[in-house]
Amino acid sequence: MANIPAHAFPCNTGYTLDPHALNAVLLRHDTDVSGTFARDDFLRISLFLHTARRGFTAFDAQRTGKVDLTFNQLVYCASYLA
Repeated sequence: MANIPAHAFPCNTGYTLDPHALNAVLLRHDTDVSGTFARDDFLRISLFLHTARRGFTAFDAQRTGKVDLTFNQLVYCASYLA
């Protein structure tokens, strides 16, 4: 897999993120600040998003797409993010 430009990343993951959330994720994982992602970066971001979705789903019992978290629940959920 060749390097993937940051702007193409959402098309390759199956996740839908608003621009601010996407930018935050990409900035966090663009360790060399190149604006591109190698295979390892792509896998790391995909694992992060998968783990975040599983954590979110655990608190979204009614499947509404929204959750209310206490601070302790947020810390618990965040501790499992890759």
